[in-house]
Amino acid sequence: MATAQGSAAGAPFAATSQTPAQDAAHAPTVPAAIIQALALAPALQQLDALSHRGAASSVEALALRQQVVERVMLASFDVDDMLARIDAEAAHAGDSRYVLQSQQDKRNAALNLATFAISGALGTAGSAMQLTRNLDHAGNALGVAAGVSALTLSTVQLKGGAGSRRVLLSPYNMLAEVLGEQPNAESHYPSIVDTYLHTPAATDGQLPDNVAPYRSLQDAWYRLHRLQHDDDHRGASLHSVTTEPTDGLKLSAEELTDREAMLRDLHGAVSLLKAELRAVLLSMPPLAAPVVHPVP
Repeated sequence: MATAQGSAAGAPFAATSQTPAQDAAHAPTVPAAIIQALALAPALQQLDALSHRGAASSVEALALRQQVVERVMLASFDVDDMLARIDAEAAHAGDSRYVLQSQQDKRNAALNLATFAISGALGTAGSAMQLTRNLDHAGNALGVAAGVSALTLSTVQLKGGAGSRRVLLSPYNMLAEVLGEQPNAESHYPSIVDTYLHTPAATDGQLPDNVAPYRSLQDAWYRLHRLQHDDDHRGASLHSVTTEPTDGLKLSAEELTDREAMLRDLHGAVSLLKAELRAVLLSMPPLAAPVVHPVP
């Protein structure tokens, strides 16, 4: 009975074990450029060779696995560091945009109150004067003055909104490198991120062209008019989304909105690199299934 129990206990391991060929067939594809950027090609090749010789759990194989895991973890920390800097800049842009919009809301409220008071007072006085035969012309003039005053204040309100600007006090300009501009000392991309952004995505033939993530981002920003392109001046200028405080360039609320949205897009694109790093770990051959000896 003990032998039967031991065999039953070992059955789950036998049912779930896979050969190296079966595991490789289900492993996600890792771009060669990512493997090269991590300098892991020799280690993965040695692991594969040891697995084929039945030594996947040897001391040498375990040391190679540790090397792979450590480099993937360091790359993951680099990605997290960049994502944190992107979030910090986006937060600065959002705060500055909020300040400008709050100032504009207060300005609009004051101008609306002034428009109501002036046009209301002049309109009422004009209507009252029109009731008197000798003052009807003066009443008409006051009515016209009320309309002109309302129109003038509305024009001031529109021009005032367009003129509100603010320097973005962020130590980062994380959009510079992806747009081909020179980043400041705090905004350089880790090498693994730069490699990922310039590596065409593997589409398995489902799409006509393999496009690198950085190109997909730029195309989306042009299409959504986040960024000016050629003769199309809709959206923010290249300088406005890559400027830093030392430049002294003041940005409008619309420019800050575009910059914040572009940073969120960049954050999403870089986050997908985590899936590539996971694929590197999954590409390692599986450890040998544990041997379960029957209980005597």
